[in-house]
Amino acid sequence: MRSFLIAVLACQAFLAACATMEVPEPPVAEDELPPNTEIVLLGEPQDGMRLPVIYVFDADRNLHVVESAVKVLQWAEVMPPVLLVGVTPTDRMAEYTPTLDEEVSETSGQSDELLGFIDETVRPYLSRNYPVSEFEVLHGHSLSGLFVLDAMLKEPDRYDGVIAIGPSVWWDQENVPVRASADCSAPERRRVFLSLSNETDSRPGTLSLAASCASETSDGPATVLKEYPREDHVTAVTPATHDGLRYVFAAWNMDPLYEARDVGAIEQRLALLEDLTGGTQYVNVPAFASLGRSFTRGGDPQTAIRLLEQLNDIAPDQIMVLNFLGEAYNEAEDYASACQTLQKSFVIATEKKSPMTRWISRQADVSNEHVDCTVE
Repeated sequence: MRSFLIAVLACQAFLAACATMEVPEPPVAEDELPPNTEIVLLGEPQDGMRLPVIYVFDADRNLHVVESAVKVLQWAEVMPPVLLVGVTPTDRMAEYTPTLDEEVSETSGQSDELLGFIDETVRPYLSRNYPVSEFEVLHGHSLSGLFVLDAMLKEPDRYDGVIAIGPSVWWDQENVPVRASADCSAPERRRVFLSLSNETDSRPGTLSLAASCASETSDGPATVLKEYPREDHVTAVTPATHDGLRYVFAAWNMDPLYEARDVGAIEQRLALLEDLTGGTQYVNVPAFASLGRSFTRGGDPQTAIRLLEQLNDIAPDQIMVLNFLGEAYNEAEDYASACQTLQKSFVIATEKKSPMTRWISRQADVSNEHVDCTVE
């Protein structure tokens, strides 16, 4: 029996005030998965959030690389909490290859079996036990890079992101690139990241596949090929993983929209993220809140309220958000809403022993000049 290592990471945004939901402990009974399966849960998602899933193949080599890259991107607030699912087979040549090539390996050509295991066992198991979304990403390198591209062609509507690093597309006279040249259709939201290092065997097939899968979407190219000429087949994994994750999770990086102060585009992006995950969206709360406040200070409290009310729905009960929202209500002369919001913020700040209580009191004094508003 093939052996699999499944490591599940739920990485959270580093905001202590975020509301969190209780994530179930890993089930005691794991009879639905191979007996040597290991499930590790780290962190908690925000309330209502459904987590994207990243399947990492050759997990014994690559899971720690992906984990490190995810953490860095989360520190930068450009990637949401995710689940990592690492898979390590015992026979790479058998389980990652789509066709039989007896000259290379008599056991090759069993990729359908591995893909079936993911589809029929792992995915349902995760859905029953973890708050996962339908947003799924495949990550593979070398032979497992071949596998993720094969899976993409076989299930074109299944995966939202594919990261293939130095894929062994030379396999069986470039079987996968040839198939891609016939049909590489996909939904608009799918993103494919391909990489090449200083190796030569995979170069023709990877270039061919990139051309076959090339298309433009409303958010840019659907397929990206990045070369790392100073890296070899192994050392390219680290930089390509980082770049690949940034590319397939680009929708979560809203910093350019904040900088452009494009409220309409921000609202469209929030709707897209909700569609991608089927749940609460992840956003950079401090950046979003600061943008809202900038409209208040710029004399447009109604736009500030529009943004901050949406943010309060996404990340409820956060002191910063409530404070800025209360301030915007005051500027808009909606003193009753300001008072109600500031009273709620004061209670939370008091419980957390936050120094913001004095600031909240001063804002409540503004409301109190027009409505009965006391905070205590």
